[in-house]
Amino acid sequence: MSNHECININRLLAGSPHNELDLVPAPQSFLDRLGSEYINNLETIPVIPEAPWDTNGEELLHRWMADAKDLAKGHKHTGYILKKRHHRLSISVIISTAFVFLVSSLFPCTTELTYKYIQVFVSFLSLVIANINAFFNYGARYQLHFEYEGKYRKYAIDIEEILATQVEFRPPKDKTIVEFKERKGQLVTTGPEL
Repeated sequence: MSNHECININRLLAGSPHNELDLVPAPQSFLDRLGSEYINNLETIPVIPEAPWDTNGEELLHRWMADAKDLAKGHKHTGYILKKRHHRLSISVIISTAFVFLVSSLFPCTTELTYKYIQVFVSFLSLVIANINAFFNYGARYQLHFEYEGKYRKYAIDIEEILATQVEFRPPKDKTIVEFKERKGQLVTTGPEL
């Protein structure tokens, strides 16, 4: 394509309201007048038709948006449950560690069996609570649920924005559906279990 032809196309695009042009096939009578030498030198531009928006596409996006809102609520709920557990276990670790310190300070070098049992029991209890806290890792888990709550809310808002846009100003349906399908798949496969 020559610079002159590019300039003409650029001028045509600049004059269109959305930098779009409709390509219309030339009638055969027009092509017959051009001659085969001219036609053979023309550049062919492959055009892939875009799927128009219809109720099926919108209903699918509405379902995905509703699912995303439900999952966001579920992650929020689970996040708060895990946050409470994390706080309770963390406070228990602090208190049990303080008891270990207190008992070992009160009975540092005793040979009486009763005080030894108290020291061992308090140390054992502190160790069990600390290991339970480390095993369940509630701190990281509740934060991950809150992170996915935000991701699902953003997903729902993005769908809502597409649906609120007039059909003629939306991106093509097929590309939009594929994009949201991929995002949904990624959220489902990487998100924590509810």
